[in-house]
Amino acid sequence: MPTLPSGRVLAISKQHILPPGIVTFKCPEGHFWFQQLDRKICPPPLKPNEDVFCDFVHARCPTTRNEALELLHVLERTGPGPDDFHWKGYTLADPEALADLTPEDRAAWDAWVAEPKAAAFLDEVIAQCKVQAESNRSNPGYMVFGSMPPVEPNEG
Repeated sequence: MPTLPSGRVLAISKQHILPPGIVTFKCPEGHFWFQQLDRKICPPPLKPNEDVFCDFVHARCPTTRNEALELLHVLERTGPGPDDFHWKGYTLADPEALADLTPEDRAAWDAWVAEPKAAAFLDEVIAQCKVQAESNRSNPGYMVFGSMPPVEPNEG
């Protein structure tokens, strides 16, 4: 996760992408399941400690790092602890996700995303989506619900 010239610390998260092996509804061939913010109930920007409501949706698996990057949540550090991150409700596909960055911060962000460690993380995202899509082929057509673990930022 980069520390930007302004001092802000951002991270990306794939926590909303369901891990392979979770029993889910069937979905089209080559698609994976993830949780998407229900913007009608809780529109962004989300406030810290605000209840978040998500829908289960599916999409075609990403095939490039840029496609994978657009799926990810953007988190910002809000305190000194390792768990002090906040998600405002945006993915990197949303123009609002990075709209408030200065040109210097944006250049630092772009440089960080191009680093090998971030690229390896994006490759993991692509692989996870593909494995989940393959496991979806044998899903029974119903979903077992449970709570999602807390959001953990990428340490890349």
